[in-house]
Amino acid sequence: MTQLTKPCVVGLGKLGLPLAAVLASTGLQTKGIDKNENLIRIIIERKYQSPEPELELLLETHSNNLSFTNKFEEVSDCNIFFIIVPTPSKIDGSFDNSYLILAISELLRCWENSEGEKTIVIVSTVMPGSCNQIFNPMIRRWEADHGNKLNVTLLYSPEFIALGSVVYNLRNPDMTLIGSDHPEDTKEFLEVMKKITNGKPKNQILSLTEAEIVKLMVNCFVTMKISFANFIGELTSVIPDTNKYQISEALGMDTRIGGKYLRPGFGFAGPCFPRDNKALIALAKQFNLNPSLALATDEVNDRQPEQVFSQIISKNPDAKRIGIAGISYKPDTIVTDESQTLKLAALIESKGLEVNLYDSLFTDIELSGFRIVASVNDLLECDVIVVPKEFEFLFKQEETQNEKFLII
Repeated sequence: MTQLTKPCVVGLGKLGLPLAAVLASTGLQTKGIDKNENLIRIIIERKYQSPEPELELLLETHSNNLSFTNKFEEVSDCNIFFIIVPTPSKIDGSFDNSYLILAISELLRCWENSEGEKTIVIVSTVMPGSCNQIFNPMIRRWEADHGNKLNVTLLYSPEFIALGSVVYNLRNPDMTLIGSDHPEDTKEFLEVMKKITNGKPKNQILSLTEAEIVKLMVNCFVTMKISFANFIGELTSVIPDTNKYQISEALGMDTRIGGKYLRPGFGFAGPCFPRDNKALIALAKQFNLNPSLALATDEVNDRQPEQVFSQIISKNPDAKRIGIAGISYKPDTIVTDESQTLKLAALIESKGLEVNLYDSLFTDIELSGFRIVASVNDLLECDVIVVPKEFEFLFKQEETQNEKFLII
């Protein structure tokens, strides 16, 4: 990598801004761009607040290596662009590429008088085939229309991160996945990633389409594993003298299976897992394949709130007020996409019972239709207290020994 490497992150959302901060922490002069003028203003004025661990500190301590704008003309001097914009789900479950197409079009517009080389790295999750069927053709047409004076390399390199640990995940991935139809074009990108990750992960260089498939399949395999673990929980609920946790722990000791995500509890949630599984179903149907595994995964997941409600009633049939710890889909984030605790709360209320919710990040946030209490102590007044394992840290160990607690 030469000293001329100038990265730009396009899209400063929950992944984009941390990526820009991590790039800057390596000493690279990094630019970030987002169409949201208010977001840019807040970041520039150093008023940005986030529950994401380490993010605010990185933005502060490496501010000299960071600049932000909402104008594409002001980032045209960069030479490697990480595009991390939304790819929302369509009605059929497939991903919408509109924001990616718009971002690439804006970059190309600003490069009309440029010569030399630029690299576009698509980080957003896309449907397999998107790079070769949509993005590559539009870039090559643009190159030809402008006399091939500028050579634009297209790479696909999604990140495998979880909200609440984004910075850590960026620096410590299991692998660096790169999609490229010309592996020799990955050299500069890999040098950048080596600085971020200290060269620790293995590089997996596949074709563009293969990398798109891997990104989708990784999340869908994890969701399948979660639903499998929850089916273990369903079995042990009707088979006497069985412990779902001991069974799943024993299964995980087999190296062919592994213990990660193999724990009965709530179903999967968040902004990625549920929609990725639906995207896999859409992809299979596109090729007239039967997505039976993905469908079964969703079926098991969808019934988990009902399974937890059954445990509540089993614990205390006369319960009138139910407490639930955790509102977001996991700790250290305010994201509630497909939150299992909110689905459970809605189910409990539909049964005519009262629900009290607590999450330390939601004390100043209102959720329509739900009662959020001010402290953990308020939950202790409930007849049954449901606590996802990830939120058990909110309570003292002696408190969770109380018979009214239901640790999920």
